Amino acid sequence: MMRKLLMASMMAVLGAGVWGAPKQPVKKAAPAKKAAVAKKPVRPAAKKAPAAAPAAPVQTPYRKTPYVGAIAADARTGQILFRDRADAVARPASVTKLMTALLVLEDVAAGKYKLTTEVSAGPMALRQEPSIIGFQNPKTKEPITRSVDTLLYALMIRSANDAAVALAEYASGSLDAFVTRMNARAAQLGMTKTKYHNPNGLPPNATKRYPWKEYNTTTCEDQLKLAIEIMRRHPEITKYTSCKTWVMPDGLKIINHNNVMRMDKYKIINPDGTEALDGLKTGYIDAGGSSVVLTGKRDGKRAIVVVLGSATAKERDTNARAIMVRALEKLAGNAPAAPAPAAAPVQAAATPAAPAAPSAAVADAPKPVTPEPAKPAVAAAKETPPAAPAPVAAAPAAPQPEAKGMGGLAFGVGLLVGAGVVAGAAYGAWRWLGKDDRERWDFEDVADPSQSA
Repeated sequence: MMRKLLMASMMAVLGAGVWGAPKQPVKKAAPAKKAAVAKKPVRPAAKKAPAAAPAAPVQTPYRKTPYVGAIAADARTGQILFRDRADAVARPASVTKLMTALLVLEDVAAGKYKLTTEVSAGPMALRQEPSIIGFQNPKTKEPITRSVDTLLYALMIRSANDAAVALAEYASGSLDAFVTRMNARAAQLGMTKTKYHNPNGLPPNATKRYPWKEYNTTTCEDQLKLAIEIMRRHPEITKYTSCKTWVMPDGLKIINHNNVMRMDKYKIINPDGTEALDGLKTGYIDAGGSSVVLTGKRDGKRAIVVVLGSATAKERDTNARAIMVRALEKLAGNAPAAPAPAAAPVQAAATPAAPAAPSAAVADAPKPVTPEPAKPAVAAAKETPPAAPAPVAAAPAAPQPEAKGMGGLAFGVGLLVGAGVVAGAAYGAWRWLGKDDRERWDFEDVADPSQSA
């Protein structure tokens, strides 16, 4: 018995020494409570301010709504068909290039040089601001020459300012000498309120080291005299001004700035389906607004319209188109006694109805309608939606087998989807093939005073 007790004691001592005392369960401390975070009050989202109304067009003595001045006349007789402040002084911008073109065409006619003569650009021409055509090879950057013929296209279609200076320096030996010729020719034509300081219409810009210090100035009456002289003596100018797009020899595609001649919604169509307009020149500078000299003919009679200093290109185009429509109607002998409703968009071979525009007589010529607030367009020439085409009687459908269940519905949906795909492809092809005539040219609405068109 004693032996068993001794063994038990020894085992107890060994167990305590080797294995240690039994572990006591340790109570984990309770996690500390997170401090309550005060919730910030949710503020309602601020309401967006309503969009600001479009800024009103800039109005200055040289840039007004609907224009600084306007005039229309018979190109052959000079008979005035409409006038409104036609003697007000304006800044013609790139309309200036009509005088540049006249002097060049006169030089060619006199044999001083030919249309095929190659012209290079001097330092002054290379400093001109857009629009330009450039006088470098696009790949090698080497200087290149361009023919007088090419430069006339660039002058009339792209309104290239570098082309104007290059022609001026070549024709007269220096820029100053050519400007002297411009003013002398203006005096011969009786353009008493016109003063030229450069051949392209760009404004003074000391940062470009331009030699001119002032803006070119003119009036609608003076520009009418110039346009009549050009059309009488050099009708070949329409070879250049009537092109809507033209690809230069180096592949550069240029687009005419004349929206009234080029854009579908402004086109004027004669009763025989021909387009009436074939020129002449647009212009824009921020300090002088948008201007245009239009010419067109109907039944062998030609009209000229001059609009200078519109606050926007849209006002210029709308008013110039309206005046031209009435002028052509008057020359054709069927102008209405009272202004007709606004014309509908011109169709392929339809005669546009005369929009509300000035009457032919000078004494009772109404003022162009100014646009409603925040709408730059002139109400007198808004286009009305085209009339819906007459319905075409559909051929009787061939009898179809009776559809069972949902088959008839599925068949109908399939036809609609197929027709939509075909119509979409046809529309895409039409837009692609005719895109040149529908390209918008918004360059004339830029606000940079250094730009000209």
